[in-house]
Amino acid sequence: AHVRCVDTAEYMGRLEALYAGPANAVLRTLLRMISPLLPPRLLAKIHVVGAMRPRLAKVMDEGLIPTDLGGEAEHPRFAGAGGHFDFEEMMALQQQHCRAYLACMSGASLPGL
Repeated sequence: AHVRCVDTAEYMGRLEALYAGPANAVLRTLLRMISPLLPPRLLAKIHVVGAMRPRLAKVMDEGLIPTDLGGEAEHPRFAGAGGHFDFEEMMALQQQHCRAYLACMSGASLPGL
């Protein structure tokens, strides 16, 4: 398989919603600071919430909500010791995807990703 490059100008339109949380005062303040810089269409898609499960349950099946957010779904891909979310593993995967995207944008072929 090859990485498919997505033009960033088109990505904003593909995002239906972004839920960030559980949010503390720092996250809420940060969003208030950057919100004047964001396009209104994108800003309308960002939802900063305190308790994730009740808000997510309004937009998706409760069986898909991860246990770390109060749901029932086990997500073994990022489960570390004890079955809990492994931030380091997720970040390593995100870095791999970023490198693949940058290589794709520069025209390099990336078989196997």
